[in-house]
Amino acid sequence: MTPEEIERFEKGMKNRPHVVILGAGASVAAIPNGDKNGKKISVMNDFFQKTNTEYLLEGINLKTKSKNLEDIYSEIYERPELKDVCIKLEKAIYDYFSDLQIPDEPTIYDYLLLSLRSKDLIATFNWDPLLLQAYQRVAKITKDLPDLSFLHGNVLVGICEKHKMGGYIHNQCILKKSTLVQSENTLNF
Repeated sequence: MTPEEIERFEKGMKNRPHVVILGAGASVAAIPNGDKNGKKISVMNDFFQKTNTEYLLEGINLKTKSKNLEDIYSEIYERPELKDVCIKLEKAIYDYFSDLQIPDEPTIYDYLLLSLRSKDLIATFNWDPLLLQAYQRVAKITKDLPDLSFLHGNVLVGICEKHKMGGYIHNQCILKKSTLVQSENTLNF
Protein backbone atom coordinates (compact mmCIF):
# COMPACT_ATOMS: atom_id res chain seq x y z
CA MET A 1 0.00 0.00 0.00
CA THR A 2 1.14 3.49 -0.68
CA PRO A 3 1.45 5.99 2.19
CA GLU A 4 -1.68 7.77 0.87
CA GLU A 5 -3.65 4.51 0.83
CA ILE A 6 -2.51 3.70 4.36
CA GLU A 7 -3.55 7.15 5.55
CA ARG A 8 -6.95 6.85 3.82
CA PHE A 9 -7.46 3.38 5.34
CA GLU A 10 -6.48 4.62 8.80
CA LYS A 11 -8.86 7.60 8.59
CA GLY A 12 -11.66 5.34 7.43
CA MET A 13 -11.12 2.98 10.36
CA LYS A 14 -11.00 5.83 12.87
CA ASN A 15 -14.27 7.26 11.58
CA ARG A 16 -16.22 4.00 11.85
CA PRO A 17 -18.61 3.60 14.75
CA HIS A 18 -17.64 1.31 17.59
CA VAL A 19 -19.93 -1.27 19.20
CA VAL A 20 -19.18 -2.42 22.74
CA ILE A 21 -21.08 -5.39 24.18
CA LEU A 22 -21.25 -5.71 27.96
CA GLY A 23 -22.21 -8.57 30.23
CA ALA A 24 -22.45 -8.97 33.99
CA GLY A 25 -18.68 -9.04 34.35
CA ALA A 26 -18.57 -5.37 33.39
CA SER A 27 -20.75 -4.34 36.32
CA VAL A 28 -18.74 -6.53 38.68
CA ALA A 29 -15.59 -4.78 37.41
CA ALA A 30 -17.24 -1.37 37.75
CA ILE A 31 -17.88 -1.87 41.46
CA PRO A 32 -15.33 -4.45 42.66
CA ASN A 33 -15.67 -3.20 46.24
CA GLY A 34 -19.43 -2.80 46.08
CA ASP A 35 -21.65 0.12 45.12
CA LYS A 36 -21.82 3.50 46.85
CA ASN A 37 -23.22 1.78 49.95
CA GLY A 38 -20.94 -1.28 49.79
CA LYS A 39 -23.62 -3.50 48.23
CA LYS A 40 -22.09 -6.22 46.04
CA ILE A 41 -23.28 -7.21 42.60
CA SER A 42 -23.23 -10.71 41.22
CA VAL A 43 -22.96 -12.40 37.86
CA MET A 44 -25.65 -14.95 37.04
CA ASN A 45 -23.85 -17.94 38.61
CA ASP A 46 -24.41 -18.22 42.35
CA PHE A 47 -26.60 -15.11 42.23
CA PHE A 48 -28.84 -16.24 45.11
CA GLN A 49 -25.93 -17.05 47.40
CA LYS A 50 -24.03 -13.84 46.65
CA THR A 51 -27.08 -11.60 47.06
CA ASN A 52 -28.56 -13.29 50.14
CA THR A 53 -31.77 -14.16 48.29
CA GLU A 54 -31.52 -17.95 48.78
CA TYR A 55 -34.67 -17.80 50.91
CA LEU A 56 -36.68 -17.34 47.70
CA LEU A 57 -35.90 -20.91 46.71
CA GLU A 58 -36.59 -22.57 50.06
CA GLY A 59 -38.95 -25.53 49.77
CA ILE A 60 -38.75 -25.67 45.97
CA ASN A 61 -37.56 -28.90 44.39
CA LEU A 62 -35.69 -27.63 41.36
CA LYS A 63 -34.94 -30.05 38.54
CA THR A 64 -32.01 -27.99 37.31
CA LYS A 65 -28.70 -28.50 39.02
CA SER A 66 -27.48 -25.18 37.63
CA LYS A 67 -26.62 -22.32 39.98
CA ASN A 68 -27.33 -19.81 37.19
CA LEU A 69 -30.10 -17.28 37.86
CA GLU A 70 -31.46 -17.48 34.32
CA ASP A 71 -31.65 -21.30 34.37
CA ILE A 72 -33.39 -21.30 37.75
CA TYR A 73 -35.77 -18.51 36.73
CA SER A 74 -36.62 -20.29 33.47
CA GLU A 75 -37.60 -23.45 35.33
CA ILE A 76 -39.71 -21.55 37.86
CA TYR A 77 -41.36 -19.52 35.09
CA GLU A 78 -42.27 -22.67 33.13
CA ARG A 79 -43.88 -24.39 36.13
CA PRO A 80 -47.44 -23.02 36.57
CA GLU A 81 -47.60 -24.24 40.16
CA LEU A 82 -44.73 -21.82 40.97
CA LYS A 83 -46.39 -18.69 39.58
CA ASP A 84 -46.45 -17.00 43.01
CA VAL A 85 -42.77 -17.83 43.52
CA CYS A 86 -42.00 -16.42 40.07
CA ILE A 87 -43.70 -13.12 40.92
CA LYS A 88 -41.80 -12.86 44.22
CA LEU A 89 -38.56 -13.73 42.45
CA GLU A 90 -39.07 -11.05 39.80
CA LYS A 91 -39.81 -8.44 42.45
CA ALA A 92 -36.80 -9.42 44.57
CA ILE A 93 -34.46 -9.31 41.56
CA TYR A 94 -35.88 -5.97 40.42
CA ASP A 95 -35.61 -4.51 43.93
CA TYR A 96 -32.07 -5.82 44.37
CA PHE A 97 -30.79 -4.25 41.16
CA SER A 98 -32.81 -1.04 41.58
CA ASP A 99 -31.13 -0.38 44.90
CA LEU A 100 -27.60 -0.30 43.45
CA GLN A 101 -25.93 3.12 43.33
CA ILE A 102 -22.81 4.04 41.44
CA PRO A 103 -19.90 5.11 43.67
CA ASP A 104 -18.95 8.79 43.79
CA GLU A 105 -15.55 8.13 42.23
CA PRO A 106 -15.32 7.36 38.50
CA THR A 107 -15.79 3.74 37.44
CA ILE A 108 -14.87 1.87 34.28
CA TYR A 109 -18.33 2.79 33.01
CA ASP A 110 -17.51 6.50 33.26
CA TYR A 111 -14.25 5.97 31.39
CA LEU A 112 -15.89 3.76 28.75
CA LEU A 113 -18.62 6.32 28.07
CA LEU A 114 -16.11 9.15 27.82
CA SER A 115 -13.93 7.14 25.44
CA LEU A 116 -16.75 6.70 22.92
CA ARG A 117 -18.67 9.15 20.75
CA SER A 118 -22.27 9.75 19.71
CA LYS A 119 -21.87 7.55 16.63
CA ASP A 120 -20.94 4.58 18.85
CA LEU A 121 -23.12 2.05 20.67
CA ILE A 122 -22.94 0.20 23.95
CA ALA A 123 -25.17 -2.88 23.97
CA THR A 124 -25.57 -4.43 27.39
CA PHE A 125 -27.24 -7.49 28.87
CA ASN A 126 -27.13 -5.94 32.35
CA TRP A 127 -30.27 -5.10 34.30
CA ASP A 128 -28.50 -3.01 36.92
CA PRO A 129 -28.64 0.82 36.80
CA LEU A 130 -24.88 1.45 36.98
CA LEU A 131 -24.26 2.19 33.29
CA LEU A 132 -27.21 4.59 33.16
CA GLN A 133 -26.11 6.27 36.38
CA ALA A 134 -22.63 6.74 34.91
CA TYR A 135 -24.23 8.08 31.72
CA GLN A 136 -26.21 10.66 33.72
CA ARG A 137 -23.02 11.69 35.48
CA VAL A 138 -20.81 12.07 32.39
CA ALA A 139 -23.60 13.83 30.48
CA LYS A 140 -22.75 16.81 32.70
CA ILE A 141 -19.30 16.83 31.07
CA THR A 142 -20.14 16.11 27.42
CA LYS A 143 -23.08 15.52 25.12
CA ASP A 144 -20.96 13.46 22.70
CA LEU A 145 -21.97 10.13 24.25
CA PRO A 146 -22.75 6.76 22.68
CA ASP A 147 -26.21 5.30 22.27
CA LEU A 148 -27.18 2.65 24.81
CA SER A 149 -29.13 -0.52 24.09
CA PHE A 150 -30.41 -2.68 26.95
CA LEU A 151 -30.79 -6.09 25.36
CA HIS A 152 -32.52 -7.70 28.36
CA GLY A 153 -34.12 -4.57 29.80
CA ASN A 154 -32.94 -2.41 32.68
CA VAL A 155 -34.33 -1.37 36.04
CA LEU A 156 -33.91 2.36 35.24
CA VAL A 157 -35.61 2.20 31.85
CA GLY A 158 -39.30 2.95 31.58
CA ILE A 159 -41.66 3.12 28.65
CA CYS A 160 -44.52 5.31 27.55
CA GLU A 161 -47.06 2.63 26.72
CA LYS A 162 -49.07 5.01 24.54
CA HIS A 163 -46.18 6.20 22.33
CA LYS A 164 -43.94 3.14 22.66
CA MET A 165 -40.97 5.28 23.68
CA GLY A 166 -38.39 4.59 26.33
CA GLY A 167 -36.36 6.68 28.71
CA TYR A 168 -35.54 7.00 32.39
CA ILE A 169 -38.27 5.43 34.47
CA HIS A 170 -40.64 7.96 36.05
CA ASN A 171 -39.64 10.72 33.58
CA GLN A 172 -42.21 12.40 31.38
CA CYS A 173 -42.80 11.14 27.83
CA ILE A 174 -41.45 13.75 25.41
CA LEU A 175 -44.58 13.49 23.23
CA LYS A 176 -47.18 13.85 25.97
CA LYS A 177 -47.25 14.55 29.65
CA SER A 178 -47.52 10.88 30.60
CA THR A 179 -45.05 9.27 32.97
CA LEU A 180 -42.77 6.48 31.84
CA VAL A 181 -43.49 3.30 33.76
CA GLN A 182 -41.95 -0.08 34.30
CA SER A 183 -43.05 -2.44 31.57
CA GLU A 184 -43.46 -6.19 31.80
CA ASN A 185 -40.20 -6.32 29.86
CA THR A 186 -38.14 -4.13 32.16
CA LEU A 187 -36.18 -7.27 32.92
CA ASN A 188 -36.17 -9.79 30.10
CA PHE A 189 -34.93 -13.08 31.47
